[in-house]
Amino acid sequence: MYAVRKLFGGQFYMKGELPLDVANMTLGEVDSFSLGWTFMGYSIYYVAIIGIIQLIGAWLLLWNRTKLIGAFILVPIMVNIIIFDLIFIKIYTAAVLSIIIFGLLILIFQFNNQKLFAAIKILTSNNLQTSSKNVLINIGASLIALAMIFLFCYSIELLTWQT
Repeated sequence: MYAVRKLFGGQFYMKGELPLDVANMTLGEVDSFSLGWTFMGYSIYYVAIIGIIQLIGAWLLLWNRTKLIGAFILVPIMVNIIIFDLIFIKIYTAAVLSIIIFGLLILIFQFNNQKLFAAIKILTSNNLQTSSKNVLINIGASLIALAMIFLFCYSIELLTWQT
C-alpha cells in the first residue's frame, strides 16, 4: 500500500507541492513531521526507487520460492522506516505498524531457518576456487560500477539543481 502511494505521489510532500501552512513556515518553525515528510519527498527519484523496491519485495513475498529474497529486500527498508518514524515523524502508531511488519519479516526468516542457513553456508563456503586474476577483475568491475552509479547520481543532482 505504501509503495503504491509513493509511486503515485500520495505519501510525502513532493517538491513544489507543499501544503500552504508548511510552505509559509521558516525552517525553525517547521515541526518534525513536516520537515521529515518534505525531506523524504524532495527527490522524486528517491521516492520512486524506494517505492519500486518495496513493490518488488512485497511481490516476492507472495511465492514460497522467493519469499526469503523478498524478506531480505524489505528488512533494511523497514528498519529505515522504523528509525525515521521514531526519530522524525513521531507518530508512534505508524512506528508500531512498521515494527509489526518487521517482526513478520523476521518470522519468515525463523520459519525458513534451515533454507536460510543452507543458503548462507553455500554463499560463504570455500569450495569455489578463484584465482587472484578473477578477484582483481571482480574488484575492478565493482569499482567501475560504483563510479558509474556515482556519476549517474551526480549528473541527476546537477540537472535537478539547474531547474
